[in-house]
Amino acid sequence: LGGQEDLQKKILRMVFDAAFDEDPLRLIRAVQFAARFHLTIEEKTLAAMKNHAGLIATVSAERIIEEILKLFSAERPSAGFEIMRHTGLLEKVFPELSALIGIAQDKRPGDDVYQHTLRVLDAARGDPYLHHAGDPELMLAALFHDVGKAKTKRYEKTKDRIVFYNHQVVSKRMTSQWLQRMKATTGGVDPENVE
Repeated sequence: LGGQEDLQKKILRMVFDAAFDEDPLRLIRAVQFAARFHLTIEEKTLAAMKNHAGLIATVSAERIIEEILKLFSAERPSAGFEIMRHTGLLEKVFPELSALIGIAQDKRPGDDVYQHTLRVLDAARGDPYLHHAGDPELMLAALFHDVGKAKTKRYEKTKDRIVFYNHQVVSKRMTSQWLQRMKATTGGVDPENVE
């Protein structure tokens, strides 16, 4: 099937057309392989991932969280999240993160909360000043630290700017709900530590 050559060229390719129909977990597995091993997803495979993204809803939460935790071991986990965004998987697995796309904030000019979150995620993975860089619970905390901003965004006229009052409270509640929904404890994650 030319797998050896694809690996040498750092290309990830499905080997038959029904690959994602047969096992939709391969959608997330492709994401984490591409991010962890610096692979480019071949065009036809990427198109199939987009077309089959909805099938991820048929996969058990326990299997998905296992792949997400593997994705966290990538040098830049944000690369996997960008693949998920591009294929439509982000809104299926992480609707809370997908809602952050396009929400501007004052951190950097032209920045949105989603881009900020990806930078925080990558920092949580490899910042040399962190004592527990790469810890899955720290990574999840980084990923969800601002998810409440989508629900708390307000324009404050007196300050002439957008504010996100109490977003941390809402973020904690949303994090708890996602961790329960995805059965994160099956992956060894302590929800209280993340929250």
